[in-house]
Amino acid sequence: MAGVSAPAIEPVRADDRAAMDGWFGLLQVSHVHDAPELPPPCPVGHAARFSWPGFEPRAWVVREGHEVVAVAHLTLPQRENLTSAFADVLVAPAHRRLGLGSRLLDHVATDARTAGRTRLVLWTDRSPDGPDLGDGFLESVGARRGLAEMRRRLDLPVDRRRTSDLAASALESAQGYGLVQWTGPTPLEHLDDLAVLIGRMSTDAPMGDLVLDPQRWDAERVRERDAVAVRNGLRSVVTAAQAPDARLVAYTAASTCVVADGFASQGDTLVAPAHRGHRLGLWIKLANLELLLREHPEVRAIDTFNADDNRWMVAINEQLGFRPLRRQTDWELNL
Repeated sequence: MAGVSAPAIEPVRADDRAAMDGWFGLLQVSHVHDAPELPPPCPVGHAARFSWPGFEPRAWVVREGHEVVAVAHLTLPQRENLTSAFADVLVAPAHRRLGLGSRLLDHVATDARTAGRTRLVLWTDRSPDGPDLGDGFLESVGARRGLAEMRRRLDLPVDRRRTSDLAASALESAQGYGLVQWTGPTPLEHLDDLAVLIGRMSTDAPMGDLVLDPQRWDAERVRERDAVAVRNGLRSVVTAAQAPDARLVAYTAASTCVVADGFASQGDTLVAPAHRGHRLGLWIKLANLELLLREHPEVRAIDTFNADDNRWMVAINEQLGFRPLRRQTDWELNL
């Protein structure tokens, strides 16, 4: 008796509404099953996932009938990291342990290799004390651990007395510096300074054993990033520290999805090396928290990621009240 053929792996285009909707449905089902405590998938961001500048996205789905039961997403950087690719594979809970994940990983690895990439970066996610089934799978295919991170959450509202005391203490150490804040795209007068700081995120932030290239940022790249973020449904708030010579020497950013699901994401925070030791990181994060809550009072929780060896930022976030929520590991697979 002839065996049943394996379901096809079909490419996805940005304008393929049925595939994109099926993919989003899979994200929703997996969210409820795997980690309902996390922010739900953002439909606006999902619809625009093929539009980020500087990256070539590719995606494939596997269907059972009309239902998307598995998806693989491959991202090929076009400006830096030209020998690397980033991948994510997701299989519907009811269809796991049937070989779909392995087939899709083989498929994206072959596609990345054909595109001239020699390294595939993937990630796994679990509760801090939960089983590491994804880790075991990646170890079995020869991937190595690159970066250990913890997702932390700040539940709102915060203790106002505690944050006020922290702000007063930070302000005392930050004498001589000023605050600059904005919402949405970066003001023209700050584009050059912010480009320098964003570029340092790729060199200064601890990356464990991940091998990634430094990023080259200028004012035009910042402007381009901001425009795409707005189109993709992200609403940002930014606070920067200004040195006596008026240059921006530290910044922090947070964002929410335009859907207003009650969650915010704390993104980059960086202090230029020559200006560390003045508690600028804590100061600007407290000020940005106030700005976020003024602009988006519907937010009830803020999530952020920190590398385990970034003890300085972990200490700041713990002072603010962030608690461990999920463990994430970034992996590298040589192709």
